[in-house]
Amino acid sequence: MPAPCRMALLRLTGHVPYSVGLAQMESAAAVVKATPSLAGCLLLLEHLPVISVGRRLRPKGGGDDSLPPDVVLSPEEIAKQFDAEIHVSPRGGKVTCHMPGQVVAYPIVNLRALPGKSSATLGVREYVHALEDAVSQSCASFDAPFDRVKPGREPGREGAWVEGTQRKIASVGVRVSAGIATHGVALNVSNDLRLFDAVVPCGLEGVTMTSMWNENGGSGPTFDDVASKLACAIADNIGAQPVWLDAAAELDASMLENV
Repeated sequence: MPAPCRMALLRLTGHVPYSVGLAQMESAAAVVKATPSLAGCLLLLEHLPVISVGRRLRPKGGGDDSLPPDVVLSPEEIAKQFDAEIHVSPRGGKVTCHMPGQVVAYPIVNLRALPGKSSATLGVREYVHALEDAVSQSCASFDAPFDRVKPGREPGREGAWVEGTQRKIASVGVRVSAGIATHGVALNVSNDLRLFDAVVPCGLEGVTMTSMWNENGGSGPTFDDVASKLACAIADNIGAQPVWLDAAAELDASMLENV
């Protein structure tokens, strides 16, 4: 059997502005695309407070076309109340929020380098399911009550949810271009959830965003413990061999040369 493709795992230190995180992701994508032996690179980070608007949202009719309907407060109010920005993202999905205490995992993956369960290469739907499963598996590894986190699976309910409820704990949104998947997962661990009050999360009325700590009465596993479990679960679910790199403030392409 051929050796499994490797996947570099890198924890970015500090609180990363959204635009910087996207630039780091695009830099990694260029390396992954040019390196057939590399299944991908997974960036783990915490963003500064930001509202991310995916490509599935239509702009509000009339008035300010830059403000989508699922953002229920004005940019001025969002900046004043939450010190947060609004960014339009090329990923799939609608609107979500990022902030410190939330594990953001950006797997930059060459889908054409990995086999699917029933096809020669890993398909987009199967890949999204692998990300959802990784959230559920990593949460369950911390035992009750986190073992109630289950993948969404249904169209429009991508991500992970507390079983039997309308409480969503993780969002999943990806973009695929020329076989390279970018963007990924945002798993709420210990973050302040109030920024979600400024939006209709994922365009779903009646949904409440929750976190691991919120589900456990205000305490729970650390960011780093959850990030490590999530990263390894993602690599395992897509059949890649994880290779941890030393934590750094930013990704340098040379870090991936010897993976």
